[in-house]
Amino acid sequence: MAWWIPMAIGAAGSLITAGSQNKQNANQRAWSQYNATMQYNTDVGNIKAQTAIAGMNAAMQMAAGKANAKIALATAEINSETTRMIAAYNNQLITATSLYNDSLYEQELSLMWDAMDLDLELMANERAVERGGIEAAQSASGTVMGQGSNEDVIVNQMTQEAMDATVVRHRADIEAKRIGDARAQSLWTAQNEVMHTWFMGEMEALTLTSNARMQAAGAMANASISAAGTLATAGIAEKAGMMSAQNSLSSGMWGAQLGYDQNKNTIQTNLVRGLFGAAGAGASSYFAQKPTTYTPIGGGNPSSGKYGGLGYGHGLSVPGSSLT
Repeated sequence: MAWWIPMAIGAAGSLITAGSQNKQNANQRAWSQYNATMQYNTDVGNIKAQTAIAGMNAAMQMAAGKANAKIALATAEINSETTRMIAAYNNQLITATSLYNDSLYEQELSLMWDAMDLDLELMANERAVERGGIEAAQSASGTVMGQGSNEDVIVNQMTQEAMDATVVRHRADIEAKRIGDARAQSLWTAQNEVMHTWFMGEMEALTLTSNARMQAAGAMANASISAAGTLATAGIAEKAGMMSAQNSLSSGMWGAQLGYDQNKNTIQTNLVRGLFGAAGAGASSYFAQKPTTYTPIGGGNPSSGKYGGLGYGHGLSVPGSSLT
């Protein structure tokens, strides 16, 4: 067998092995970089999803705040309107009661005047009967009627009648004044009650509306603060997550490249060792198969076994013993 065949076989094996290992190394780097990229994409997707969820939560917080504010305002509006309706109803009752009482006072006054007229009429009739009796007595006494004492008696009786009528009218005026005062007081009290009821209803409605506006403002403020906090937290988490994902990607890429370079150096070293080993095997095979040469000292024929007086010369005297 030719001496170079082992060397060629060893070199070819080393080259084939190195080529296969280089392909595997490149494939491993590609897969490592692919995995790092896919992990980065997954991390970025998760970060974006968390950010989107945070944005949705913030929007829901704002929507809830607006809804609570609207509910508070709507409730206050209903309560205020109910308060005003109750106040208006109470005012109607007060007004109706006052008008009814006023009608009673008016009826009482009318009855009082009627009673006065009746009293005056009865008194006039009684005085007329009394005067007729006096005149009959004067006529029976034989004195001249309408003169002297007879006239004085009649005048006195008529004066007393006029005084009694004045007293009756005065009492009627006093009673009418009392009824008028009571009537005016009733109307004044009713008017004050109406104003008081209206004022209290408006104040309660205003209080309900003011409280509702404050609650609505508080709900919106709390919602805004919560939404801002959610978005700020999400923003910080997004930046931190993106930085971590970028660092992880860079680390994965550098790790893949570092592993590739290390494996490449190892493969190159192994290739060099293999080639040197193949070269050594070829050299060994070459020198193992090289024919033995020597120069007899003093002549002689090597095939005859006669080498002269000194035996083997200073050259190669046995196969494989010299490289010259």
